[in-house]
Order: sequence, then structure tokens, then C-alpha cells
Amino acid sequence: DVVDFGTESAYHARALYMQGWSRFKQGRYQPAIASFTSTLDQVLPGDHRMEVLPRGERELAQDCLRVMALSFSYLDGPDSIAAAYREMGERRWLQLPYRALGDLSLSQDRYLDSARSYRAFAQRYPDSERAHQFQMSVIEAYEAGGFGAEVLAEKQRYVQDYSVGSA
Repeated sequence: DVVDFGTESAYHARALYMQGWSRFKQGRYQPAIASFTSTLDQVLPGDHRMEVLPRGERELAQDCLRVMALSFSYLDGPDSIAAAYREMGERRWLQLPYRALGDLSLSQDRYLDSARSYRAFAQRYPDSERAHQFQMSVIEAYEAGGFGAEVLAEKQRYVQDYSVGSA
């Protein structure tokens, strides 16, 4: 009822968050992602810097991203992020779920999945001011996993893509 009441309610963002959790627990990952996305739309500031949020809202946003990362990992990884936001519409903060998914995979020692998530953002949004950071994260994931040949290849890609004179 609170969700249906709309944004006029002071509890709307929390209700969407709890709706997302309910859907997640039911194994309904795509609807859960939609609820968490709506929560983030309301909670995140225009510049998507979570560190400026009050503690409660920052923790809410971080938990949304954590559960979204779990949901995306249960689906098709970074491909499911792209599919979800093709359907729901692009968000200015789309680097956040890619980062959360990559970080989740890295924390589970799934280095290849982590690199795949970071690379997906850098490739899908090459003009983003954060694309180079994601490419650096690809390199760091391969380094953490001890994939020497991949580290070298990704460093070469980084220089090719972000050196002076590149697009």
C-alpha cells in the first residue's frame, strides 16, 4: 500500500526497498532489481556520490547495490545488467551495479567474473569518465588472480584506449 501511495509518502523509498527484499527472497530477481532500482532513483543524489548521503540512506543504497549484485550474479552477470536497463531505461548511476557485481565476484575469488563485469562497463560506456577506472579494475582483478598474460594484454588495451591521441 505504501508503494502504491507514491513518493508523497516519507516511507516510499523504504517500502520499495522492502519490496525488493521480498522479491529477492522469493527468487524473483528481475522484479527485485526493479524495486531496488526505484529505491536508488529516490535515494541517490544527482552526482551519485553515496558518501554525501546521511548514514541511513547511504547504508540503504549500499545494501540495494549488494543485493542487486547478488541478483545479477544469479542471472547472467553483466549481461543481465545491460538487459535490465534496456528494459527499465538507462540511469546516470549505472556504473554502480557494474562496480558492485565486479567487487562481489572479486570478494569471492572469482577473478574472471570480476574482470568480465568491470570490462562490460568499460566497453558498454567507453565515453564515460569512469571507463578508464573500470579498465584499471580489470587489470587489478587479473593481477589478484595471478593471470599474468591477461594482465599484460589488459595493460596494452588500457594504453591503446586511454593514451594521448586516443579517442
